[in-house]
Amino acid sequence: MSRKNIIYIMIAVVILAGAVFTLTRRGPGEFDHKQVEVTGTAQEKSSLQKQIEDLKIQIEAAKKSNQPQEKLFQLYVDLGSAQRTLGLLSDARDSYKAAIDLQPNSVPAWTTIYSAYFDLGDFDSAKDAAQKSLALNSGDWNMWRNLIDLETNQFHLSNDDLKKLYEQALGASSANINIVTYYAVFLEKIGDLAGAKAQWQKAIQINPTGRKDYQAEIARLDKLIKQK
Repeated sequence: MSRKNIIYIMIAVVILAGAVFTLTRRGPGEFDHKQVEVTGTAQEKSSLQKQIEDLKIQIEAAKKSNQPQEKLFQLYVDLGSAQRTLGLLSDARDSYKAAIDLQPNSVPAWTTIYSAYFDLGDFDSAKDAAQKSLALNSGDWNMWRNLIDLETNQFHLSNDDLKKLYEQALGASSANINIVTYYAVFLEKIGDLAGAKAQWQKAIQINPTGRKDYQAEIARLDKLIKQK
């Protein structure tokens, strides 16, 4: 990786960390020209804007010279990431869409466009992107958590349906420890203490190195169960 690209990445991290996103569900037609205010110095923003312009030039050149799709795909992904960092959310979404048109079976492309849709507050499209990503890589525990969070916080899925979704995630991710512990917390939250305890017990089997912490959760739940 060149020094120039490293500098761009460092600037992107600083600016994205300070971005202010409004996470409210929006109606149709509200995502066409969306951008947010981001933190960062004028010099950092100027450097990022220059990167965006450079990438646009590279994309046009790649099109004219019939570069391999893989090259054009990566340029669109890089463009979308730079635009998203600068708060140009609608532009970022469009760049990611262009990337997906080139490689519709790319998991990273669906992952990145999920983030763009989420930032925009377009949760219907974010959900669709999450589902398509999981259709290509069903073992991605992090995307399962993203989908679960969407269904919980934005679509207000019933507890029974959320249980089914958690079980689906557990099966698809081969009982990933992160999903198991996440499920345990959820079950306790809805009052299913016995179910939560069972998940912590499962966690011990999957990840014995975490036994001490998991056993503490089990002991705490046992006290709560006795109080009922």
